[in-house]
Amino acid sequence: MLTKHYSPAVPLRINAKKAEKNELLIGFGPNYNAPNLSFDGSLVEAASNLFSFLAKYQKKYSKIAIAPIPNKGIGRAINDRIKRATSKN
Repeated sequence: MLTKHYSPAVPLRINAKKAEKNELLIGFGPNYNAPNLSFDGSLVEAASNLFSFLAKYQKKYSKIAIAPIPNKGIGRAINDRIKRATSKN
């Protein structure tokens, strides 16, 4: 396994509950507005959307935050990939 999977061109913050100044928040679940990895909280849908959202929004925003993703089932893999994407290695 690689220690680094994908790196967005902009700073990425994880487990964010709200956006900071000049930052886009990508939500997850019914408590967040668009853009949202899955409004109904589907981890499969979130996994499918994650990297396309990052690619799309890094062109428009200088910083991106991602709402918390449950660390269960496929959510573990999603969180692992996000963590690797934020790695400075």
